[in-house]
Amino acid sequence: MMSLNRVEGKCEEYRNHIALHKSHALFLYQKYGQAINNIKKSDDKLLPYAGFKYILISKIKAKQAGQRQQFQKQRKYYEQIVAEYDKYLLRNKNQVDSVLCQSDIQSIVNTQPGIVLAEKYYYKSKITHTKDIILELDSIQKFIKGNEAYFDTLKKIVDGKIQPNILLE
Repeated sequence: MMSLNRVEGKCEEYRNHIALHKSHALFLYQKYGQAINNIKKSDDKLLPYAGFKYILISKIKAKQAGQRQQFQKQRKYYEQIVAEYDKYLLRNKNQVDSVLCQSDIQSIVNTQPGIVLAEKYYYKSKITHTKDIILELDSIQKFIKGNEAYFDTLKKIVDGKIQPNILLE
């Protein structure tokens, strides 16, 4: 953290990158308000897509609400995260469907749509019954003829058998 603070004022070119890294460090130190402020200050161009800043802030607020045992608030933030991911998926439907139909699972998991879907269903599993989500995933996979191995991975995430690599969790 001290290194980030030292460099922050000296490197105008990397100021926004540093702000995002600093936000992650503040999150890990459970300084949620400061983490949110840093995210708000960061340039939207550094984020993978519109709406991602809102998702990061909602993740922090969900974590904070959970620690305070404010579970209804936490659920509200999870719902907001899922809704924001749904917006991304709808805006990029053709690209998402195309990516999900690739035969090599590695060419799916390392794409923006693959990451968004994994995170969406991870958070959805916190607010929706597992059985319902698995039925939804089966339906989507069959409809678009998506990669079966990838959809099996999503089901394992929903089941809690594997943990996705999620920023700010």
